[in-house]
Amino acid sequence: MFGDDDYPDLFDIDHQTDRDLYDDYDYSDERRAPMTMVQRERATMTAMSRGHETPYEYELRQRVNQVNAHQSAVRKEKVAEKKVDDEIPKTEKPSVEFRIQLQQARSARGMSQKDLAQRLNIKVQDLQGYESGKVMPSKAIIGKMRRILKM
Repeated sequence: MFGDDDYPDLFDIDHQTDRDLYDDYDYSDERRAPMTMVQRERATMTAMSRGHETPYEYELRQRVNQVNAHQSAVRKEKVAEKKVDDEIPKTEKPSVEFRIQLQQARSARGMSQKDLAQRLNIKVQDLQGYESGKVMPSKAIIGKMRRILKM
């Protein structure tokens, strides 16, 4: 009925390696149909006889690699988040003496909070936080305060 000449690619597999039987299929390309049962069985038998992995083992290895890559990415993301959390400095609160000195020096110069905040190039709410003891100013801001208020 059918001769080997009618379907040379199915019956004459000696010209291909067993890897070519299932490696040429791109599983991400939806336009191509998956292997037929006959093709899969032939590829499996050929691979087993030659001591290579079968199409099933190949697909399984690909899926395991995808899962491992995903888990690795998640682990790296968690480590990166932890590093960022560790780098965030613990917020210190200014001492009572600092707050009093800041308020006295500002009032001695006759400056309002708005005036001092403008000279420091910060928001008024930030300066209010420094004076109320909620937030510790950075070293750069403290240096500017000392120059402006001559502390």
